[in-house]
Amino acid sequence: MEWEEALLGSWGLEIPAHPPAYYRRKAARARQFAEVATTQAVKGRLLAEAVHCDQLAADAEHVADEYLRFRRRYPSGTESLRFDIMPPESHCVDV
Repeated sequence: MEWEEALLGSWGLEIPAHPPAYYRRKAARARQFAEVATTQAVKGRLLAEAVHCDQLAADAEHVADEYLRFRRRYPSGTESLRFDIMPPESHCVDV
């Protein structure tokens, strides 16, 4: 386990796979498809997926804020540290 993952894990966070804008786009697209869905089951599933993607976006924003606070608190000596870890794919489905 990389130290960045351990640090975020100690804060109760995990590194999101994509930036918040990605999840917001996925949520908007799911809502667009839900508007034209022909069955209530499909519409419900798409709307649930949109809510899930919104939550992933909020989580990604929270992690980004925590990272910025960390960088402000420890500005020197962190230039050589890696912050490019890509976690496993999220549960947000492509629609």
